[in-house]
Amino acid sequence: PEGNYVAVTYAYELAVYRTQGMVKAAVFPIQESALTDVVFAGETQVIYAGAEGITAYDLQKNSVLWRGDMAETLDVSADGKVVAATKREEKKAVIYDALTGEKLGECSFGERQMFSAYNDIFADPDRDIFKLNQDGSMLAVSFMDGSLAVFDLKQPENSVWILENSSNTHFTGGFCDNFFGFTARGTGNSIFEIWNTENWEYAAGYESVNKLLLQAEEQGIYLADGNLLVGIEPKTMKEREMAYTSGNQITGFTVDGEHVLIAT
Repeated sequence: PEGNYVAVTYAYELAVYRTQGMVKAAVFPIQESALTDVVFAGETQVIYAGAEGITAYDLQKNSVLWRGDMAETLDVSADGKVVAATKREEKKAVIYDALTGEKLGECSFGERQMFSAYNDIFADPDRDIFKLNQDGSMLAVSFMDGSLAVFDLKQPENSVWILENSSNTHFTGGFCDNFFGFTARGTGNSIFEIWNTENWEYAAGYESVNKLLLQAEEQGIYLADGNLLVGIEPKTMKEREMAYTSGNQITGFTVDGEHVLIAT
């Protein structure tokens, strides 16, 4: 969160480095899967999909805080208090207290399943949404059949299906304040939409022939369309140009509030 550590996964380990001097702080065994995730829940607490199950580790105390079930895909709420985890073939997510490892509950996907490659050792297709909101009360998930849901983890009856059985195969998205934004694309155009999660009213959106990319988190919503990257103010839907790359299409980006890094 403060940039003091960086974590990287490879076959089949997780390495954590101190950015000051790029000194290796720790190495952990992970699952033999390219889907294996790692997240930070606070400045010194790293949570990863370990070889023995989800593991929370304190980098300052050099000790394991807790372990959970086997899973590959993880996300942590923006406040660092809740962790969601899923093992792709199980059609559910398990919700944990990030500090203690206590199971807070499960979120059933019904008969739907997230996309899983035939051989997940080789590569992560990186085409799904699996995102918690700020306080971990909502979980957005996209599925193989092109559907997209936002599950209410406290009141499941208030869960919302934004897309049902669409032709879309690639998704990006996340939460910013009381808004949920996402992009989806299949064989045709890409779509971009923002929804107000307080009343589930459609706020804004459009279609594009380009591959749309979205970064949505507490600091803001950022959308790349072709050679243009804009920041979007959710409450007013005003756009601000962040980067323009002439004739080169943006294929990846990240924004930290002060700087923009793009790949073309």
